[in-house]
Amino acid sequence: TTATSKGYGSGESYVALYPGNIAKGLEGNEISLNLPSEQIYAENSFGLNSFPMVAVSNQSSLSFRNTCSVLRISMTGHHNIKSVVFKTNDEDVYVSGPATIDVSVPLNPQLRMQRGASREVTLQCNGVGLKTDQPTEFHMVLPAQTYKGGFTLTINTSTGSMTKSTTEDVVLERSQIRNLKTFTCKLDEG
Repeated sequence: TTATSKGYGSGESYVALYPGNIAKGLEGNEISLNLPSEQIYAENSFGLNSFPMVAVSNQSSLSFRNTCSVLRISMTGHHNIKSVVFKTNDEDVYVSGPATIDVSVPLNPQLRMQRGASREVTLQCNGVGLKTDQPTEFHMVLPAQTYKGGFTLTINTSTGSMTKSTTEDVVLERSQIRNLKTFTCKLDEG
């Protein structure tokens, strides 16, 4: 809930982005960044360095605000999951690549994907084993926005893949965890 860090700077206000390695620059009230196209699985949470947060303050004490949403995918089965690929169904809805965060209202930062970014993000799972009697949860960090026409998930294992899709609009809000109904992983073997 709290952390201490050291840094150097001068001026009347501070703007901070976590994780810092995705930052590209700051111009006025707009941070440019690059949302990664790959995330790493973490048990019971999203992966390290995958959830962008920003802080704006005129003091050295910073209060970070989330800029994205989390999609929680619960699966049962007997397979080992290599990766889960999220892809938007609308060609004008993007989830990774170039983006900006408007911090003009510090308590409500707005992340916007740039035109021509990617419609896909992959959660690398490195063989996470499913159980038949208890759901395993996978968390994907996604931009808070309306997913017009829904999205498609492709679940990949070493023995095949499965596709799960929705065609209805889905709204993911900032700081929200959106749960998908638990499903059993049944693969298109081959």
